[in-house]
Amino acid sequence: MQEAYLWRCLIPAQCWEESLRFNVSLLNSVLNSSGARLVGGKVDIIIAAPSANQSFEILRATPSPQIGNKTEGNVHALVKIPQLDPEETFESRIAVEYTTSVLSFEFDQLFSRTNLADLTNEYIKAAKFWDTKDPLIRRTSETIRSSSPNAADFLSRTFDWVRENVKLQEPQPTRIGAARAIRERTGDCDELSDLFIALCRAAGIPCRRVVGLFYHGRRSEEKPFDWHAWAEVLASKNTWIPFDPSLNFFASISERHLARCSMGRRSDYPIRRLTWRSRPEKSPAMNDDDVQSVALMSS
Repeated sequence: MQEAYLWRCLIPAQCWEESLRFNVSLLNSVLNSSGARLVGGKVDIIIAAPSANQSFEILRATPSPQIGNKTEGNVHALVKIPQLDPEETFESRIAVEYTTSVLSFEFDQLFSRTNLADLTNEYIKAAKFWDTKDPLIRRTSETIRSSSPNAADFLSRTFDWVRENVKLQEPQPTRIGAARAIRERTGDCDELSDLFIALCRAAGIPCRRVVGLFYHGRRSEEKPFDWHAWAEVLASKNTWIPFDPSLNFFASISERHLARCSMGRRSDYPIRRLTWRSRPEKSPAMNDDDVQSVALMSS
């Protein structure tokens, strides 16, 4: 089994004076373009990911959803869809208030290296976008690890390596994964976070992906936010440490990050999932993005 780093503890230093409240409006629109009457429909919407720097409250929801925690602690809203005739539209509207804060971690003194593979195997596995068996990823991870006396140093060197060797681009339409990113040396937040995750996993450090929003607040743009992805490293059973190589947040996260979905047992799954009891030949159509608006309420 693979040996993994272990550190004694991490000290969270929270700056609650640097906190923000956001009102996020979610719209899920379903058009029955199947040509047949549809029954037994559901929209499963991931509202928020478990995050130490974030809390949330559902202010309004029409129709009323069923709220619950599912895989990896993500909070889901399950909305039932009534019978839809051909060309009929269904809409679900959910208003969510997120409260976020600055959160950073300081590494305490390391005391041992131990085998954690049995406990965290699901977070060090290879996956579609995290090819830890790729020769170049393995070689790069091993090179960094051989010069790193401890886990904190490995994470720092890996974080710097990704930032220095992968050119950050504007958001791209296709997620290409770590194996292509390390060769093409270019990508958006998906590629930088995927490569960081793959390099960590190749070294036996449990790591996962977070997808959410980053509020940039630029008035010159149509939307004051972008969809964003970053990484988290598992330090202990209940402690995940954020790393955002594309925006240069090392073991920290800002009050402008809003986490929607954590994923580590699989490298990708949809934030929204539409299912039907009936099986139409042609699938109904959903709107491309469920985030209708993000408004900064107060600081």
